Amino acid sequence: MKSCPYCAEEVKNEAIKCKHCGSMIESVHQQQEAATTETYPKKKTLNIKFMVVGLIAVIVVLGIVFFGMRDTSGPLEISQGFVMDVKKGDYSSAKKSFSTDAKSTYTDLDLKRLKEKFSSGVAYTAQNNLTMTGDNAVQIVEHTGIDGKTTRHMIYLEKDFWGWKIISLN
Repeated sequence: MKSCPYCAEEVKNEAIKCKHCGSMIESVHQQQEAATTETYPKKKTLNIKFMVVGLIAVIVVLGIVFFGMRDTSGPLEISQGFVMDVKKGDYSSAKKSFSTDAKSTYTDLDLKRLKEKFSSGVAYTAQNNLTMTGDNAVQIVEHTGIDGKTTRHMIYLEKDFWGWKIISLN
């Protein structure tokens, strides 16, 4: 026998409802299920879902930042920008067009000499002076001096993952 939790009268162990007060009495099996449910909350699956969603968000943001850093300019724009930067004497901007190897090869003095050549006449680049083969390009910069003599300078470019870069000058 057990006692009713509501009226404290004695009822049979198998009783579902108290015969004295009419209240529903939980069975031992129901009490065990309730205790088991309370012991193991479902918070773990919720935490895992938040972690997965957070990880996906971080990957998306990193992807946007990573691909946003790529330069989509073509070889003509790179070489024209380079010539303009050299003519202005902005060597740090001009060097941004160089590949890593070319940055260590060409000094500010080399760019200053090139500026002197460009400043003594007219320097220009044109689409018909651009030759491309796959991931390589050659831009011919024709320079006409004050004396009317035309010389050609070659700008060699190469495309890598980040965009077109100048690899050498001639």
